[in-house]
Amino acid sequence: MSTPQHVRVPVKTKIGWGSGGFLENTVGNSIGVMALPIFNLALGLSPVWLGWAMSIPRILDALTDPVMGTLSDNTRTRWGRRRPWLFFAGIVTPICLAMVWSVPTDWSQTGIFIWFTIFCALTFVIASAYSIPYNALGFELSPDYNERTSVQSWRFFFIACSGLLVGWLYRISLLPLFSGAPVEGVNPEVIGMRNLMWILAPVLILIALCPAFFSRETTNIKAQPKIGLREGFRMTARNRPFLIFILLGLFSLTGGALVGPFGLYLSIFYVCDGSKEMAATIAGTGTILNTLLSFALIPVVYRISSAIGKKETLIIAQLVLMLGSALTWVVFNPALPWLMIAAIPLNCFALTCFLILNGSVLADICDYDQLHTGLRREGMYGAVAAFIGKMAGSSIGILSGYMLLWAGYVTEATISDDVLLRMRIMYVVVPAGLGLVGLLLTLAFPLTKKRCAEIRSQLNAKESPLV
Repeated sequence: MSTPQHVRVPVKTKIGWGSGGFLENTVGNSIGVMALPIFNLALGLSPVWLGWAMSIPRILDALTDPVMGTLSDNTRTRWGRRRPWLFFAGIVTPICLAMVWSVPTDWSQTGIFIWFTIFCALTFVIASAYSIPYNALGFELSPDYNERTSVQSWRFFFIACSGLLVGWLYRISLLPLFSGAPVEGVNPEVIGMRNLMWILAPVLILIALCPAFFSRETTNIKAQPKIGLREGFRMTARNRPFLIFILLGLFSLTGGALVGPFGLYLSIFYVCDGSKEMAATIAGTGTILNTLLSFALIPVVYRISSAIGKKETLIIAQLVLMLGSALTWVVFNPALPWLMIAAIPLNCFALTCFLILNGSVLADICDYDQLHTGLRREGMYGAVAAFIGKMAGSSIGILSGYMLLWAGYVTEATISDDVLLRMRIMYVVVPAGLGLVGLLLTLAFPLTKKRCAEIRSQLNAKESPLV
């Protein structure tokens, strides 16, 4: 499991680059976590409208990702291909994020819908100009199979730190410190979330700039020809390992995302008997447990992956994730509200594996691509992966709103025992069923640890031919 000294990445570089994961996670998950409590429960926006408002920006964002990947791969400056983009987007993204929550509370439902859609779109599109070059830079930091996982582990460390913040946003937004004096007709969490995000904006800017300051691009691309958007997309879409890997991730994680909104309603109205404060407190405590476990699991996942390979580690993760989904039927218990956090260790392990290994496997896929094309195109691979993921996420956002309707939910007043029962069934069956498809695709993934070593050996021979 030892890594040769010459391919190791300095710890300060790993930390500096990994810190960008804090912004990535905060942007995406703060909107995903807080949209329902703020715009649906507090401002009364229809869940279907909210689903469209979250999905339209994701579609626009997804369409810009391949463009951003092409721009990043083809950028030639004295500061490199990636860093100029990190400076620009690292400053603008947190400001756009704060604007999302600054919606005028006296506007009509149509006005609120338009505001949320526009500023979500701006946030996600500018964030794409950050995340695509950021992830491409991470793929380039080391050519070593295991060291790539180590690099990605630091990104996950900061994602976990961000997750701790995001998990408490709802509870913090309810505090008088942020919501201020009560305003007639306005829920306190609306004002609290607005103030909180403007306070966090300058902090997020400083963190977002760290990868640009502490990372250096190591891949020599001066002689590499520029590749157009259409040709780059076509070449990427023909990469069989890449397509299998993207599909296995989509099926494994889509089920949980589809029924994710059910968790909020089940927590408040089924387990906690309508108490938002209690549900938010349990969720926040669960976030602390999840974060602590995430920190503890980082070296565990790295060692397992180094010992048996990334493919085998993902298979274990998928089995554990399916078990965690089934367990929610038991642990969502009104008689024991705090039992909800019992499923966290299983879900945490599985998601830690996926989040750490995603970037590491994509870096291996870039090696496979270089062997067949002679080109380094980390930006395009990260962009196409993001494009597919975001298009799926857009569909999920729309479908999840309709799934709430299929379960019988329209407004808080329509929640009945029958509605909650349907939610509970779907909360178990949908993730487990789609997860099984993802497991079968993982078994077909061709880039094993042995195959990656063979590819790297062939690339090293081409780059440094024996005389």
